[in-house]
Amino acid sequence: MFKKILYFFIFLIAYFIGIALGICDGMEDTSFSSPHNSSVEKLFTENNFDRFISIAKNNIFVGLKNFLIGFFSLGILSLVYSFYNGFVLGFVIGKSTKLLTIKEILETTIPHCAEIIGIVLMGYLGFILSIRILFNTSIITKKEFPILLGISLIIIIISAYLESYVSMSIQ
Repeated sequence: MFKKILYFFIFLIAYFIGIALGICDGMEDTSFSSPHNSSVEKLFTENNFDRFISIAKNNIFVGLKNFLIGFFSLGILSLVYSFYNGFVLGFVIGKSTKLLTIKEILETTIPHCAEIIGIVLMGYLGFILSIRILFNTSIITKKEFPILLGISLIIIIISAYLESYVSMSIQ
């Protein structure tokens, strides 16, 4: 039982270290970046359902990519990818502190932050599957694997719904 949780938390810790370093880097960054980005503006102008589908597809793609690189690299590149995704989020949060209050940042990120769990869980599952196939070592059972995979996809989809209908609707 401890191994199951330990490996998952290692992936989660990589993500949160990325967030922390990204925030620091984002707060220190003095380069000018335009707040006008056509893909971001498109998300805000789409109706909620189309925005939900767009966000869900993107996050599922990120989760599947994390799963596959976790599988093909014994989890090593998945740790790096989780760190990188955390760093990007942290960098955006750090840059946002120059324009928004902490309260505003939290109001627009907290409602859908469960996607972090879903995406990191996908990388963890890729790692687990590679260990099972290469070393014939079972960290989780054959029954638990599809359940956890389904749970991670459900978490990602629910988070995309919350991001579209709650987080991006806050004025």
